[in-house]
Amino acid sequence: MTRISSSASNTILISRFLQTQRTLQDLETQVGTEKRTQTYSGLALSSQRLLNIENAKSSLERFNSNNDQAQLRLDIQTTALTGIRGAISDFRELLLGFSNGDLTDPERIEQIQADAFRSLKDIQNYLNTEADGRYVFGGGTVRTEPVSFGLSTVSAFQSIYDGARVTYPTTREAHLEKFSISRSNVDLNPAHLTFEQTDAGTGKSRINTTASSGQFQNIAAGTTITISGTVGGVNDGVYTVDSVDPNGLWIDVRTEQLTDEGTALVPIFAEFSYPDPEDPRQMTSITTDVTFDRRTNTITAINADALEAIPEGSMVTISGTTNNNGSFTVASNDGTDMVVESKRLVSDGGTNSTLEVLGGGNPLTFSVGTGPNGEDQIITNTATFGTLEAGQRIKINNTNTENDGKIFTVQSVADDGANVTLTLASDESLDDTVPTVTTGVVALNALPFSFNAAERNFYFDAGAAGADEVVFTDGGAGQDTIALTGATFTDAKGNLLPAGTRITVSGGTGNDGTYTIESISTDGTTATLVATDNLAGGTATKTAAVLAGTGSITYTDNDPAADSITLGGGYFRDPDGNNLPAGTRITFAGTTGGLNDNTYTIASVSADGLTATLIPTDAVDDTTPTQTAGTISVGGTVGTISATSYYKGDTSTQTHRVSESRSFEFDITGIDPAFEKAIRGMFLILQGETGTEGGLDRNQNRISEALYLLDDALDRTNNQPPPFGAELDSNIEEMEIILGYRAVLLSDVKKSNETIISSFQTSVSSIEDIDPLEAITKLLDTQRTLEASYQTFARVRQLSLSNFL
Repeated sequence: MTRISSSASNTILISRFLQTQRTLQDLETQVGTEKRTQTYSGLALSSQRLLNIENAKSSLERFNSNNDQAQLRLDIQTTALTGIRGAISDFRELLLGFSNGDLTDPERIEQIQADAFRSLKDIQNYLNTEADGRYVFGGGTVRTEPVSFGLSTVSAFQSIYDGARVTYPTTREAHLEKFSISRSNVDLNPAHLTFEQTDAGTGKSRINTTASSGQFQNIAAGTTITISGTVGGVNDGVYTVDSVDPNGLWIDVRTEQLTDEGTALVPIFAEFSYPDPEDPRQMTSITTDVTFDRRTNTITAINADALEAIPEGSMVTISGTTNNNGSFTVASNDGTDMVVESKRLVSDGGTNSTLEVLGGGNPLTFSVGTGPNGEDQIITNTATFGTLEAGQRIKINNTNTENDGKIFTVQSVADDGANVTLTLASDESLDDTVPTVTTGVVALNALPFSFNAAERNFYFDAGAAGADEVVFTDGGAGQDTIALTGATFTDAKGNLLPAGTRITVSGGTGNDGTYTIESISTDGTTATLVATDNLAGGTATKTAAVLAGTGSITYTDNDPAADSITLGGGYFRDPDGNNLPAGTRITFAGTTGGLNDNTYTIASVSADGLTATLIPTDAVDDTTPTQTAGTISVGGTVGTISATSYYKGDTSTQTHRVSESRSFEFDITGIDPAFEKAIRGMFLILQGETGTEGGLDRNQNRISEALYLLDDALDRTNNQPPPFGAELDSNIEEMEIILGYRAVLLSDVKKSNETIISSFQTSVSSIEDIDPLEAITKLLDTQRTLEASYQTFARVRQLSLSNFL
């Protein structure tokens, strides 16, 4: 061994080299990043303090970022609000100028209504302002346009809101109503409504519900409602709610109709005021003795031609009566009989009732093709028929004609004082083989569904015309058939009689008896009997045969499945041919032994309409499965009553946190009272066509009412008495103040946050950052130390004992 260094000394030297190298690398990183360390652990006791400062700084930066987004939303709301203020203010000035001029000038009215239309469209556009992918006035509904007035043209709007029969809501509560009622809230029965044309002579029409309470309780008077889905559409339309039962059992809707008043012997001395034909802006008047007839909407002068000065199409204001004071529009006028336009409900629902039992003194005449447009007509001398209304349905029975068992719809009623003529719907056909009958029953068929198993639903007398025949065919191994010549197995609308109809044959045909129909041929002339029924006399052709149809009810206990009821000779359908909806409650009476006299709820109806399946909790008694007695009815009629608001958003608010301790709500929506009042005021002006009873020229009070709403929407100071009761306290001026305050709050907090963030950044820098001069000096010193160490190590490695010998 000649080396002086040992293994231990080498190890120590190398360890020192590596340590110096690490120190050099750390210093290089510090110089390159200007940070003391790349990990929190490198800061030792200062690391926790640094974390706290950085978290606080990050929180403030997030607040500033969120506040920038909130500021954008506020800026856009402010811009939109400025536009809305301009639209309201401009229209207010226009309306104020209009109020100081001729309020009956058609051109000026047309212009102010056009201004209202334009202003409403502008407001709608502003309220549908979108920012950053969200609508700013929709509350929590941010992806759907929150406001829709449904405006297309002025005339289209006025065709609905005529200002007389249907008026625009005057209160906030009525203006913002939104609901849809199609079933009873007690038992979910869809057939829960009844409609009355007149409410005990008040001149209003009434909608009742079978619900025990509360169905209509929350509906505000003045609400615009839409009625749809009524049987035959007879009561579909738009109406204004006039009053509501405190218990929610009925709604009275605003109608325009006369009330029966006066007679030829005791007439009513009335005054009629109407626009002068030479100058419609001037009113003229006449007085004369008249009578009023509600059903025909006719005012009849006792003296011929006493009303001839009143032009058709004009508005007439009646005074001096007990029940008919008001304004009406003249539909036609021959000088003696003046017919006014009406808007009212058709009585429907309730109960079926006998209208007339025919006799020698009150016959019924069937007249085919004699209506104004070729419709069939029924003529009678009985005044009872004069109470019928267009749209109502009647059922004829026991007249021993082919009209028995058929339901007809009244299209119009004419009463000339001697006879009442009913014109039927154009798609319904009478049989006039026997033109006049003195026996039988005519019933008012008010229900959307009723069935009487024992009642005649078909009648055919081959001998009535002298040339008709009934052909009985024994099918041998197949099924027997009965065919008609000169008639068909159909109802009033030409629909085939349903399977299960029971046909009773009489007239000494050899085949007299009762048979059940399984099916009817497509042309309606041939009925195929069920396989278990065989013609007693076999094949034969008879000219004196009489066929009368009745029905049956079959009860089926399907335990453990739901029970069902099947009709023979009838359908679970309404007069429009629609299957009764699920939830309909049907009431049975007169069943065998009363075992099924009950009320059941329908779960479903088969596609062919013959079978109703009940809900599982309803059970039938099938001791006698098929019965030929019993009646079925529903408690009311169907229909949907709904109201819609211009606002499609919601009322939820969004809280924005400006800082840890400060926040505010984004709570300005399209139904804010300030917007709603202005919108309501403009619509008051827009409704009603000039020259009509609902026109602005005839309802000048709307100008002051609209001005109040516009003033109340704009400013905080409005000392005028509110025309429609107290309004909610909100206005554009307050909104601008609120938005301005929020913008200042955001700005102040942002400035404060930026100052604090700057201080935090200084503290972070004092902990994290290095002194570059000091770090570079240390780097160079360490580098020289490392280089010297390498040189010394190399020199020591070269030393040997041999060098000293």
